[in-house]
Amino acid sequence: MCSRYSLSKKAIKMVKRDFPKLVDELSHDYPGKDVHPSEPAACLSFEADKLVMAEKVWGYPSFDSKLIINARGESVYGKPTFISGFRQKRIVLVADKFYEWDRRKEKHTIERADSSVLYFAGIADNFDGRDHFVIITRASDESTAYIHDRMPLILEKEDIYNWLSDYEKGLTLLNKKLPSLTSFKDFEQQSLF
Repeated sequence: MCSRYSLSKKAIKMVKRDFPKLVDELSHDYPGKDVHPSEPAACLSFEADKLVMAEKVWGYPSFDSKLIINARGESVYGKPTFISGFRQKRIVLVADKFYEWDRRKEKHTIERADSSVLYFAGIADNFDGRDHFVIITRASDESTAYIHDRMPLILEKEDIYNWLSDYEKGLTLLNKKLPSLTSFKDFEQQSLF
């Protein structure tokens, strides 16, 4: 599961370096802030055959007034709530790190071992005239399983064009090997809620 992550100016700069032809449509800077459900965040998508970075809101509204913030990779392509987004609006979220809470409610910070930007697979859909997204999750690997049994599906920068543009390749990326991650317990405890 992923319910909070960090996005900084440094990560945005790294994305622009990785994709020099990127069209930047962000409305504001990200000064190292944590992104919470229901907030807008930077997303990569294809719009008119161009790679665009724009903001979408985290979470699909649901019938019981709760936000749906994640979708399981094992079933995202077959669930009615997610079919349209998976077929037509696959996106990529940009992050420096993400957080998970263990069974003791202790916060852990997780990032790439090589300190590069994290690219999370996601999908988007339009609700009330605004694009919303969910993060696709998968079973945790050995680096984070002791914290939580789910984690975001992390893409390599080389996977992004295939994820965004090709449905069949998107299906195969749901099972991709994850990059090397590091984690540490955050002693500045913050409540999950």
